[in-house]
Amino acid sequence: MNELAAFVRFEVGFWLIGLVSIVFYQMLTGRINTRRMLSEKDQAHRFSPGRLQLLVLVLGNAFAYLLQVVENPTRLPEISPELLLGLGASNAIYLGGKFYSLLLRKQA
Repeated sequence: MNELAAFVRFEVGFWLIGLVSIVFYQMLTGRINTRRMLSEKDQAHRFSPGRLQLLVLVLGNAFAYLLQVVENPTRLPEISPELLLGLGASNAIYLGGKFYSLLLRKQA
């Protein structure tokens, strides 16, 4: 059984490295467009702190979950309440900012 777990761990790691490599290559060649990814979609294309915090927290939570998977690769870990709270709060802050900017646009 240990040999099977080691094989699966190797294969999943190899697959993830390949997937990340493909995504980064396509980002570098421009096939995945990341221009203005952290800016508002209005005419001014201003920097959006809400998008930045959403990106950072989602990537951080995904990395924390991935570390839990690496610690015990035989089963998927339970999603902790802290992880759900972090993702929920991050999305709520982002959506709150979008709603606030929508209200400002309607008043103008």
